[in-house]
Amino acid sequence: MAFIKGWLLTVVMLSCIPLLVLSGALMSLVITKASSRGQTAYSKASSVVEQTIGSIRTVGTQANTNSSFFLFVIVLIYKSTFSL
Repeated sequence: MAFIKGWLLTVVMLSCIPLLVLSGALMSLVITKASSRGQTAYSKASSVVEQTIGSIRTVGTQANTNSSFFLFVIVLIYKSTFSL
């Protein structure tokens, strides 16, 4: 009944609705691509951070190994002086 009484509004809506659907689909595609690119960027950044933290741990371990070695040498010298 409303389509018969307000037929001008029906014609206007029938011409506008396909444009709204197409623009919504286009916006969905653009957002999906942007989200995918952002996810890829975060993945690469995560990989760089993981490698950096691994390197920091390696350097920290090497520094700790050197101090442990010097502690071992000191204890060895200390023990050797008292074992005579």
